[in-house]
Order: sequence, then C-alpha cells, then structure tokens
Amino acid sequence: MFHHLVIHGIGDGAVGLGLEVVHTAERVLGKPVPQRLVSVTGRSVQTATQRELQVDGRLEPGRLGARDVVVLPGMGASTPEALREALARPEVEEAASLVARAAERGAWVAASCSSVFVLAQAGLLEGRRATTHWELGRTLQHAFPRLQVDENRIFINAGKF
Repeated sequence: MFHHLVIHGIGDGAVGLGLEVVHTAERVLGKPVPQRLVSVTGRSVQTATQRELQVDGRLEPGRLGARDVVVLPGMGASTPEALREALARPEVEEAASLVARAAERGAWVAASCSSVFVLAQAGLLEGRRATTHWELGRTLQHAFPRLQVDENRIFINAGKF
C-alpha cells in the first residue's frame, strides 16, 4: 500500500501528483493499487494554499512492512528560510521519526522536492545520492555533508530510499 504522509504546509500540487502517479499505475497494471493519505496525528492538515486536506488516518510504522511505500510529497518550502522554519517544527521532526521507523520495518520510502530534507533528517540518506528542488541543492549539501547531492538530477533511485 502507498501511504502519502502529509504535513501542514504541504504543496497542493505535490500531493495531487503523488496520488495521480499511483492512480496511473492502477490503469497500467489493470488492478487496484491501494493508497491512502496519512498525517502525523491522523487529523487533517492545511496545505500551502490554506486548504484543509482530509486524511485517512495516522501513519503507523508498526503496521508497515516490505510491501508498503511511504511517500512524502514536497513540503511547499522552496527557499532556505522557509525550509529551516519547516524542519524546526515538532510535526516535521515527528514525521522524520515515523519515516525512520517505517524504513526499519522494511517499508520503501520516497520523497519529492523539499521533503528529501525529512528523509535526510531521519538519517535514511546517509552516504547516499540525493536530489531536491533546484533552489535547495546547495542547502541540502550544506545541511547534510555526508550526502552525495546531485543537483542535475530530477530523480534518483537509491534502493529503498
């Protein structure tokens, strides 16, 4: 199952894109691919455009395994200042902890744009190649010097992370 983990300030387009990619996979495969929107608390979140986004529940790492994928859509933080503010929020720190626990249980983890910083904060990208939103590549490298940041890539497949 795909679990799209959303936090306050999440990018509206990033959430929609993640849901649409999985929905397209359903059409291509010709079978259902289960997915749900989850938050840290199980309560709705407010998006970057101030819309209330209802969720299906809380991310529960203890229930996840090797057949699960946790997706972190872009946080809607596209400047270093906005990113620093977002990463300092307790909700984002809890998201990093939940994602780390999900990975420990064997779940696959993916992030887009600024949410790559959450994976790095969780310790999941240590020594790995990573990319992020083009405006944040240098910020990612500076904040996490043990990452191999490739600013010229849109996607990087680094195994389960």
